[in-house]
Amino acid sequence: QIQPSEATLAAIGALQIQPSEATLAAIGALQIQPSEATLAALNAIGAMQIDATAATRNILDAVSLNVSAVTRAALGAVNLDALGNVDLNNLRAGLLDFAEVFRRVDPNDPNFFYPPNWPRDPDLARVNDVISDDGIPLVWVPRQAVVEQVLQAPDRSARIAVLLEHADELAEDCRLVLTDIFDPSLAGQLPLARRAVEAFADGHRETAMALATVVTETVIADALSRKYDDVKKEVAFDAETVPLHRLSVAAALGPIHRFYTAWFKSWGTPPPEALSRHVSVHNADVGHYTDGNALVAILLVSSVLRGIQEMQEGGLADEAA
Repeated sequence: QIQPSEATLAAIGALQIQPSEATLAAIGALQIQPSEATLAALNAIGAMQIDATAATRNILDAVSLNVSAVTRAALGAVNLDALGNVDLNNLRAGLLDFAEVFRRVDPNDPNFFYPPNWPRDPDLARVNDVISDDGIPLVWVPRQAVVEQVLQAPDRSARIAVLLEHADELAEDCRLVLTDIFDPSLAGQLPLARRAVEAFADGHRETAMALATVVTETVIADALSRKYDDVKKEVAFDAETVPLHRLSVAAALGPIHRFYTAWFKSWGTPPPEALSRHVSVHNADVGHYTDGNALVAILLVSSVLRGIQEMQEGGLADEAA
C-alpha cells in the first residue's frame, strides 16, 4: 500500500521497469506507509536521474521476489524519518555500485535461484539423492562448507558422519535460521523448535529428536495436509525439473517425503534407518533414536519452518494447491 509522490512515480516510470506479477504482489505485501521525510528523500533520489541498463531491467523483470518477514522486520526497524538527512551523494554512489552488481548477474544462470548455502553448479542428481532418498535437509541449513562435503560423500552413512563431525556448528546454524522466522502462523511451533535445538546442543539427543519430529509434522499438517499420501505427492522433489522460482521451497520440503516413510512391525522388515516420523512416534526404539537422526531432525525442523514461511509469503502455497 505504497503511495509515492508524483515526482517519485515519474522517476520510477523513467526506469521503464515492468515488474512481474509476483514482484508487484511482494511489494504490495510490504504495506509500507512512508513518512513525508522519507518521500522527500525518495524525491531527491528520483532527481538523480539514474538510468537503469537494459540488463538491469531484464533481471528485475525476471526475478520473482519473495519478501520475507525478516525483510519486513528489518524495514520496520529502520528510522525512515532519518532518510531525510542522508548524504545523497554517498547514497547515489551506493546505488550505482548496486546497479553494477546487477549488470554482472545473468538471470539465466540457475545459480541465481539456488539456496544461499549451496555451492555453485551443484550436482543436481546428487542433490536429489541427498534430499529425496536420504531425507537430509540442504536448504538454509547446513552451512555451505558442510553442504559441499555432504554432496561429495558417497552414501548416506558417510553423509551422516560428515554432519556429526560438525554437530555443534550445525546447531548454531539452526539457531540462526530460526531467528529468521516471524510468520504468525508458526508462532505456536517456533519456541518448541528452538527448544529442540537447545536440547540437542545440551546433549539430550533423544529429546531433541522427539520434539523436532512432532513439531515438523504439526507444521506440515497445518500448511499442507494431514493426509500423509497427499503430502508425499506434494513434496516429491526433483531438482532438475522444479521451476527455478520454487526450487528453494521445494528443496526445503523435499526431505518430508522420506520423513513420512511408514513402517509396521507386522511387515516383518527392518525399520528404516533414515529419520521416520512413523517409527519415531509409533515404534520408538533406541536403534532409531540415534545421534545422526537427532541431528537430521533439528536440521529438518529449522529448514521446514523457514520453507513454510517462504511458501506462505511468496504465494507458493496457493500455487502448489
